[in-house]
Amino acid sequence: FNCGKQVILRQPVPRISHMVDDRMEAAKEYDSNDELSTSERRVVDYQDNPTQLFVFINHQDWHGARDYVEKEPDEASIWISSTRGMLFEYSPLHIACQNSNRDGVADLIDSLVCAYPEATSSPD
Repeated sequence: FNCGKQVILRQPVPRISHMVDDRMEAAKEYDSNDELSTSERRVVDYQDNPTQLFVFINHQDWHGARDYVEKEPDEASIWISSTRGMLFEYSPLHIACQNSNRDGVADLIDSLVCAYPEATSSPD
């Protein structure tokens, strides 16, 4: 695994309840001054304007999502939100980690960390 950054990834924690797994803790090769505050995040509504990456993830197409983020890495930094019903705001990495026990998700998480390592230290 090599994404051009000094990111050391360990095996994911198998329990979904651990939202911060070893991958997130290990991805520390970025300048924290470049980190976006929550008010500066690029956010789209998942119902009105979902990203293509979110569509792949929402349909649990982990391999399609991985391939897509490798072609369009900028989309890994666009957060998904809901302003109706259950309110939330997640990065694609947060959503992938919630599904970390599924086949194919580990490769997607690797690609998301490479594309947008800042998500590893951003709360949802």
